[in-house]
This record gives sequence, C-alpha cells and structure tokens, in this order.
Amino acid sequence: MKHQQRQEDILFSVCIFFGAFAINLLIRKLFTTQTLVPMIFVFGVFLISLKTHGYCYGIVSAVLSVFAVNFAFTYPYYTLDFFVEESILSAIIMLVVAVSTSTLNRQRSTLRTALARALSIICFISPTNPSKEFTISFFISSIAKNRFKFV
Repeated sequence: MKHQQRQEDILFSVCIFFGAFAINLLIRKLFTTQTLVPMIFVFGVFLISLKTHGYCYGIVSAVLSVFAVNFAFTYPYYTLDFFVEESILSAIIMLVVAVSTSTLNRQRSTLRTALARALSIICFISPTNPSKEFTISFFISSIAKNRFKFV
C-alpha cells in the first residue's frame, strides 16, 4: 500500500510540476510579462504539498521550481545564475510554502484520525438508540473514505 501511495504521489508531483512549467512557457509566448512565473510555481508547490504525503515532495518540488525559474524564465535564459537576489528570495518563499503546507496537511490528517477515534468510542459506549448508532457509524465511515473534508 505504501509503495502504491508513493507512486501516486510521485506521479502527481511530476504532473503538477510539468503542468506549471508548460503554463509558464505558454504565458511567456503569449504575454510580455514575467511576473506570473514565480506565482504559478508557488501555486504548484502548494498543490503538491497539500495533496501528497510527507514533506519530501513539497521540498523537492520547491527546489526544482527555483531551478526551473532560474534556468528557463530569468535572464540570461537557459543558464543557472544564482547571484540574483530574486532567486534566493523565491527559493526561501517556496520552501516556506512547502514546509508550512505539509505541516498543516499532517495536522489535518491527525485531527481527522482523532475525531474518528472519538466518534468510534462514543458509538461503542452508548449504543442505546440503533438509529444514532447507524448515523455515527456512517459518519465515521464517511470520514475514513474522505467524504467529509475537515479544515
């Protein structure tokens, strides 16, 4: 199960990263502005950190995004130049976004598990009304199947 989850996370990360890269190439071809490039990569890092399991995917995507922005979207093009202050600042911002989003995602998962355990204890302690028991067990199974999203 972990191996399959890891493959799904890697596939999702690669798709989002290359999607952000393709969108930025399209924007560079259609418009003259370059201000959207870092924002699109930051949004990609945010999505990767939000939907994958663990810190690694977000941090790796943040570092790769910094290299991609520096290599393909800043002058001089198709060279790595880290002496520009923007590159260092964008690297720090993307890493902060990745780590904070991954941390919030982990806390959300922990809270969901704790709520499911608490509701299962309530269901086990007082099964006085069968309809309430069904409702609570349905709610617990819905949480387990991610039908309800908790923030």
